Amino acid sequence: MSSVKKIAIVTGANKGIGYAIVRNLILRSSSPLLVYATARDVERGTQSVQDLLVEKPVATALQDKSSEIKFLQLDIGDSASIQKFKEQLQEELGEESISILINNAGIATKGSTFNSGVVKATLAVNYYGTKEVTEALLPLMKRDGTGRIVNLSSMVGTLSRLSNTSLVKQFSNDNLTFGQLDELMQKFVDDVAAGRHSTEGWPTNSYAVSKIGVTAMTRVFARENEDILINSCCPGWIRTDMAGPHATGSPDQGSQTPVHLALADLHGVSGEFWQNKNVSKW
Repeated sequence: MSSVKKIAIVTGANKGIGYAIVRNLILRSSSPLLVYATARDVERGTQSVQDLLVEKPVATALQDKSSEIKFLQLDIGDSASIQKFKEQLQEELGEESISILINNAGIATKGSTFNSGVVKATLAVNYYGTKEVTEALLPLMKRDGTGRIVNLSSMVGTLSRLSNTSLVKQFSNDNLTFGQLDELMQKFVDDVAAGRHSTEGWPTNSYAVSKIGVTAMTRVFARENEDILINSCCPGWIRTDMAGPHATGSPDQGSQTPVHLALADLHGVSGEFWQNKNVSKW
């Protein structure tokens, strides 16, 4: 593939914040972009790209900037899907490198059900899936200081949710390794299964812990990959299938900080948690 386009990838892009991220990358980028909008469901993902292509501002921006949007299937909870996606990308991109990876895909269980099955399913996508797709695509990323990885986390997943100071210290350790982080996530699973998670200092919320893991993971990735700017962010309380209709922000508003982290001059800031386009306390 011979192109001067920057390559961007957005996971979970068929609706909500992911869909808005794709739109605003196209509208706001000052250089030509090729955005791969990915989704687990091929039919919905393909339709979402078709919907974007007929939005007048998007269609105009695509033409004016020589940008493109393509759909590729990706289920971040499925290792085989991640591998297939990587192989498809390598085939399409050739010698080109990825400039932007936005890990937006995630799940949250509806209702108040909380058990080890819910915990495992949530962590499998939000934590392990995000980690696996990032590890798979890191070799394809630009390594000249211009590459960006943006992980969507949440204010729901801040360290204040942990009532055990030992857990807080372990998650916030500046020298935390992936091995140690995986052990912490497994401890949550084991503590829930044994019925001791509350006394061990965990919240009764699998989504919150999965996002604590995402923010901690971001810090480790940033430390180990100093030639890429890698940050996490909270998009806000946004009206999506996940947050429901009573949330205060629109998907467009939810896309603003992730798109800022993908396109703006961050003055070299990496490994931080952002909110409202600013570095925030985790």
